[in-house]
Amino acid sequence: MTYLKIVCAEFKNQSRDERELSVAQELKMDILVVAKGDRKKDRKVETTRNNYKLCFYTTRYLGESRFLIPLNRIFTIFLWSMRIRKLNPEIISGHDLTAYLIGYFSTRFVSNPPKLIYDAHEFEIGRNIKRNLLQKKIIGVLEKFAIRTSDLSIVVSDSIAAKVQEKYNLNMRPLVIRNIPYSYHTNEQKSAELRKTFLKKMGLEKDTFLLMYHGGVIPNRGIEAMLNIVGSVSNTAGIVLGNGDENYLKSLKKLCKQIGIDSKVLFLEAVSQQQLGDYVGAVDLEVILIPGICESYYYMLPNKFFESIQSMTPILASNFPEVKKIIDLYDIGITCAPYDMENVCKSVSKLKDNPQIYFRLKENLIKAKKELCWEKENLKLKKSLNNIMKEKKND
Repeated sequence: MTYLKIVCAEFKNQSRDERELSVAQELKMDILVVAKGDRKKDRKVETTRNNYKLCFYTTRYLGESRFLIPLNRIFTIFLWSMRIRKLNPEIISGHDLTAYLIGYFSTRFVSNPPKLIYDAHEFEIGRNIKRNLLQKKIIGVLEKFAIRTSDLSIVVSDSIAAKVQEKYNLNMRPLVIRNIPYSYHTNEQKSAELRKTFLKKMGLEKDTFLLMYHGGVIPNRGIEAMLNIVGSVSNTAGIVLGNGDENYLKSLKKLCKQIGIDSKVLFLEAVSQQQLGDYVGAVDLEVILIPGICESYYYMLPNKFFESIQSMTPILASNFPEVKKIIDLYDIGITCAPYDMENVCKSVSKLKDNPQIYFRLKENLIKAKKELCWEKENLKLKKSLNNIMKEKKND
């Protein structure tokens, strides 16, 4: 049985998709991935990683001009659908709404159509994308259609599942599969060495309280908030770990100079998933002060949150429902209103200056780490995929 994943982007750093596909592999399915590739031509690559077969399709059939973007999207949906139809998968999983629609159209007028899965990586109707009222209305209609026509719909948090069920008047809530990584153990010696290296590069003492932001270095991720903490709270320093737009990186470095902390902040390029735990484990506090500029952010439950738990690093996060629920349940960090910098800085100072509180959080991370891992989270997905396989065999 073939399990096909459609990703309308480059198939890089797609950790959620990789985990989903690992479950399909455990169920003895053959894996095929269709993803965005070369801008000028389509190509097929056989078994290049993890025993996947990959097909890379262009999304620029009509050229590069921005005026052709709408037509290119229409052509992409149509031509990808035609190509996917010829691949004859038994199950199709769409990475997002566009990918699902491609999968759906590929099944039209097929005598024994594949089963369809809609995997909403974000709260689609509440994403941080500029949309007018008409566009929002269209997206809502399309997502309702996707959920109602799919054999399984998946979202990333309980809050989003509840909102989607209410908005679209669904009898059944979508399946919640959170962005939880595999359990892993940091190399304490490696983390200690990295910490020494960080402090040496900045010329700081070993008792400096290290903060980190890791992930995509893009606007509206709370990076500026972390920099302001370093500028306001004594004996702190910051690590920004990740890749991003060069102009935005320059603006962050300029901000560091403006507030006089350019010698107390390190900007490091992203590291591999295998190295990440050692880097995050080298600092004292992970900062996830994402502003609530859209509903998708408000209901966030990002990869970096669970990666910090696996790395045994306490968390400072925005006081939004999903992250606050977990932080409070396990007592593994602090939450604050992301715009209330006075309270944020007081909270960091309290944590920094009270070893008893800090080490209580570290101790509590042991339980959270054991329970919030992919080895447990994947059981729900495995059960649902197994049911879909049985239904398909009976078709």
